[in-house]
Amino acid sequence: MVMMTVTRFKELKPSWFVRNDDDDDDDDEKAFTDKVEEFDITELRKLVKIERKRANVAYAELEKEMAASATAAEEAMGMILRLQNERRVIEMEANRYRNLAEKKQLHDQEVIRSLKWLLLNHSPEKCFLEDHLRLCRKKSKHFVKNDEKDGDGEEEKDIESRPNVLARKISTPIVTERGSP
Repeated sequence: MVMMTVTRFKELKPSWFVRNDDDDDDDDEKAFTDKVEEFDITELRKLVKIERKRANVAYAELEKEMAASATAAEEAMGMILRLQNERRVIEMEANRYRNLAEKKQLHDQEVIRSLKWLLLNHSPEKCFLEDHLRLCRKKSKHFVKNDEKDGDGEEEKDIESRPNVLARKISTPIVTERGSP
């Protein structure tokens, strides 16, 4: 910067300034250089002031940019933390629902297994009861036919008063190996 100013002032030398070997010319030259140096110093001071103003403006702008970037960074960190919290909450809910689904699936499998066991254990009893029901129907048809022939109706009362063997078998709970019906 200083070099530019000095070279600029050399170019601004007046045209009347020409070097002579005379002493008068030396005095004139010395006076001119003093003026140029004085002019140089004031110009340099002005340039320094201008550059300081520019630097201050640049520093102020830099501070604004730094404040803006700090604010943006804080907002970004806040958003990151909020998103991390949301993700953590969602993961916790997902784990809870997964555990509930697994427990429900295990319970359903246990229910299916117990129903299959009940079905297997009660199928022979079911066959026995179906056979017994068919036999009872045949007997009741036989009694109805006999009643129609006799026309009495006393035998119907006798059948109703007899204890029902089938009803007793159905009403008594069946105890399994586990101890539950």
